[in-house]
Amino acid sequence: MFEFIKDNILKSELNNYIDFDKIDWIKIMEASSKSVMKEIADYFNSGMTTGQIRKETGFDYHTIRTAL
Repeated sequence: MFEFIKDNILKSELNNYIDFDKIDWIKIMEASSKSVMKEIADYFNSGMTTGQIRKETGFDYHTIRTAL
């Protein structure tokens, strides 16, 4: 599935504006395969506050509250 998405991005008009040779596709694939909700829940269950989770993950407050 990831390869399909990547191939379509590379074939799109975005290719005219973004240098995709500098993109770390493996890192993107790894990050996109993680469950955001699980990651937030794991942090919360470990005792972190929503503010700490926001600082650790970079997610905004609304995303964190929605996940919880």
